[in-house]
Amino acid sequence: MKTAFEEVMDIRGLGVPAEGEVAITGADPVFSTQFKVGENCAAVLAGVGVALSDIWELKTGQRQDAAIDVRAGAAALRASLYMQKPDAQGTFQPVVNPDHEYMISMTQPWPTKDGRWFLPHFG
Repeated sequence: MKTAFEEVMDIRGLGVPAEGEVAITGADPVFSTQFKVGENCAAVLAGVGVALSDIWELKTGQRQDAAIDVRAGAAALRASLYMQKPDAQGTFQPVVNPDHEYMISMTQPWPTKDGRWFLPHFG
């Protein structure tokens, strides 16, 4: 069975990068769910890192390494809950406004016709 990262690399169409170029550390469960949410998100973010390395290689002829921790990947899915900004006294407060509330209402799992789930993430 392929890992989530290998599936992402299948979409890339160039195979998996050289050994040691990408490091995904940690493991699920991060959240209390039966799904490997953190590992899957980390795989996608590592894929973004590989894509950036591909572009850098086209420009410079050199590749770059990419690293992501599964907990950081999982946190990226909840980024809107961690957004803060300083108030007038300089104390950081959660960002809550109508636009933010609307974005949160859209970024939740939505059922599909075939019984699967889709999770939009606009972060």
